[in-house]
Amino acid sequence: MLRLILRHSAIYSIGGMAGRGVGLVTLPIIAICLDPAEIGRFDLILQAAALFALLASADLAQGIVRFFASLGRADQSRLLGAALTFTVVSSALLVVGGGLVVGLLPGLVPMRLGGWSLGLGAAIAFLLAINGILLTGLRCSLRPLPTAMIPAATALVTGGFSIACALGAAPHAEGLLAATAAGLGLSLVLLLFIGPRPAWLTGGFPILAPSLSYSIPLCLSSIGILVGQQIDRYMVAGLLDLHQAGIYGIANRLAILATLPLLGLGMAVMPIVFASAEPGRGRSLGQGHLLAVAMGAIGLCWLSFLTPNILALFGKEAFAPAVYLVPILAFAQIVTQLTPLVPGMWNRPSTWPLARLNLSLALLNPCLSMLLIPAIGLAGAACANAATAGSTWLILAWRGQRHLPVQHPWGYISAIWALAIPTSFFGILFGSSVHLVSTCLISLAIAGMVLRYRSHA
Repeated sequence: MLRLILRHSAIYSIGGMAGRGVGLVTLPIIAICLDPAEIGRFDLILQAAALFALLASADLAQGIVRFFASLGRADQSRLLGAALTFTVVSSALLVVGGGLVVGLLPGLVPMRLGGWSLGLGAAIAFLLAINGILLTGLRCSLRPLPTAMIPAATALVTGGFSIACALGAAPHAEGLLAATAAGLGLSLVLLLFIGPRPAWLTGGFPILAPSLSYSIPLCLSSIGILVGQQIDRYMVAGLLDLHQAGIYGIANRLAILATLPLLGLGMAVMPIVFASAEPGRGRSLGQGHLLAVAMGAIGLCWLSFLTPNILALFGKEAFAPAVYLVPILAFAQIVTQLTPLVPGMWNRPSTWPLARLNLSLALLNPCLSMLLIPAIGLAGAACANAATAGSTWLILAWRGQRHLPVQHPWGYISAIWALAIPTSFFGILFGSSVHLVSTCLISLAIAGMVLRYRSHA
């Protein structure tokens, strides 16, 4: 099973690599052409759209992943059709309800976030919800190549429009939102042509019931996780200002680059785990977990070394504080990508315990942010995010052992993080030359640990 996961992960990572590559090209252009406050406004609206999409779809993607493999082809089509119908209707109701609330309470939304930006945010949320259902159906069909190509095409279109907007057509948040909507629109067209054919209005709602009952607790859980992970941006904007939120957004975009080696894991692991009855899958997941931690730790070290050079390309002193934030946020991004390798809590018949656990953990981020942001500013928000992500990863691994035992090599995992985390700050403390040497040595040491484990396994 490990080989199948790695093969599918490598294919899925093509789309992610394209997205990260386009992001790396567009990031300096956006940072140079847009004011940090505009970047902060774009980030806030985009995160709100992601939350709206999750609520509109009731996170049915997780239920589809859980039950898709157990259905015949005709029932799979009916399941997708019913899920899409549910998502379209709930999205329309939420848009109407949200419009009424904004109309009756205009002071609820600040003017700097209103107007066209909210309309574009609603369109993005609708496209995210629909695309999520269709892409999940394609992924559960175990067709990794088209599943990877669609996000790659979306990233290229979004990046091209974003560059055009930043360079003069619309150098503000609305331009970037329009570019995002255009990329998602292309993704929808491709999914309708390439993806599995949903059976509309053919009595699929009884088939939808198990997925819906499985997904509703996870929807609440995912909302809690999303709010817990992303509320730091809103708290930075509220406790500091939009300018600081823009700096934080740039640091977060750079931090995502550390997850490049892990991009395919989230899409590959769950469908294979639920479709597999292999007796040794716990051992395979443990080996995959160690390999993923090693790749993430090496990515963290090298990104920390490269961050000052990337920020220098922006030519703006305002973004200098991001150099201290990137290693902390990169750790949070990496451990978030590791959660599919601790899937035990998703293997329960009922997902309410997972929802309660995640909602409890989600409260940690705002509580820590309220304590740390007034004390140490942006670094406090980053530390709160990293503490929440790390706690979630460890507790899910511990609690999941009851439902899907996995042989996690915690000794090796602890040693890898003990080497990688201090090394990521060497550039700040000792300069670039020491940082380069230490990064090379630690990367070799981590690779040696993985080889030693594999030789003794």
